[in-house]
Amino acid sequence: MLEVMRKCYNDHNQYSGLIHGIIASSKARTTMSKSATTNNTTKRYDGEGTINQRKDGRWEYRVSLGKVNGKYAYKSFYAATERELKKLIKQYNSDRQKYLCEADKTPFWQHAEHWMRVYKFPNLRGNSIDRLETTYEVHIKPVLGFLPLSQINSDDIQMLINAKAQELSYSYIKKIYEFLNGFFKYAKQRGIITTNPCDAVIVPKEEHVAVKTREIDILTPKEISKLYAFNNKILKNDNHFYKHVPAYLFLLNTGIRCGEAIALEWSDIDFENRICRINKNFTLVKSRDKNWNAGKRQKLVSETKTPAGVREIPLNDRAVEMLEQIQNYNRKRGIETPYVISTDSGAQISERSLFQSLEYALGAAEIHHIGLHGLRHTFASTLLRKGVDIAVVSKLLGHRNVTTTYNTYIHIIEEQKRNAIKAIPSI
Repeated sequence: MLEVMRKCYNDHNQYSGLIHGIIASSKARTTMSKSATTNNTTKRYDGEGTINQRKDGRWEYRVSLGKVNGKYAYKSFYAATERELKKLIKQYNSDRQKYLCEADKTPFWQHAEHWMRVYKFPNLRGNSIDRLETTYEVHIKPVLGFLPLSQINSDDIQMLINAKAQELSYSYIKKIYEFLNGFFKYAKQRGIITTNPCDAVIVPKEEHVAVKTREIDILTPKEISKLYAFNNKILKNDNHFYKHVPAYLFLLNTGIRCGEAIALEWSDIDFENRICRINKNFTLVKSRDKNWNAGKRQKLVSETKTPAGVREIPLNDRAVEMLEQIQNYNRKRGIETPYVISTDSGAQISERSLFQSLEYALGAAEIHHIGLHGLRHTFASTLLRKGVDIAVVSKLLGHRNVTTTYNTYIHIIEEQKRNAIKAIPSI
């Protein structure tokens, strides 16, 4: 890369009389800046360097070349007018990109994986790391991975995005674009490339994507009643196979996330004050060595998904009743466990087991299948339909902000608006 910079520097000496390249140390640069430039005309230009008018009337463009021989190197162009200077800058950037393309044949994957390990992974949680890596490995690397980074252009990325629009949801396409845009911004800032090809890429609108975003799936009031009736039936018959139904009804009355429920301990329940304290989350993530290489999946209990996830949820009568049913089940079978939801051995249950058990229970109760997150959606939707303020619902759900809640349940909110209008007498 330094050789490319030096070549750019040497080649542009052809603009003799108008261009004078300068490579200086920070000390020399500061001295020159104070003596030769005016005080109020310096401005950023093209995100790379600065333009200013010198005291002698000439215009100067100053751009960093990075480090050369351990010191930061800079290149300056001079012209009689600002307009002439911008022409030189345009030519310089064009030539610099040409030299980069000729010199740097390093494939995209080497730069991208370095960026992930050094700049992204250290700032992400375990499951976020796994999702980012999956997006890259499955959707990006097979297409762009072995192309020289310097030769990837906007057309390449646009074709990738267009192809993915035929098979993925809008939210996933946005993840692919955000990955690429973040990486190319980094590459430009590092001087590896001169332009971000994502700047010209158009992400298709949601209505033009083949896989439509699924509407939130919730239980109807009738189905909720059927689930309670099914729970009473299994209690009466002491049916061990559907033992987790009280846990599902507890989730239905608190709206907590599946990972929060799995991590929940009896010490987090305050029966006297009828409060459930949420302060941790369960996830299944890949183990990582010091170089972020992935290993086998492992259980991880860590802080909540967001800082707002740490919260206290008031327990209604139904929630307390379900917790007592779980305690009675454990007491009868001699199960000693710190976990509110556990296996018969008292161990922490897995999300997969909890999901499969829910599928069996819903099938037996003749209720349409929804995921564990559907219980949380049912809780939130029920509150909103009953007129509970969205800010209160957001706090109970542990969302980062009310906007997240609004965007998730906008269909419910719009429905409430329509109902409100219908209730207003004609004027």
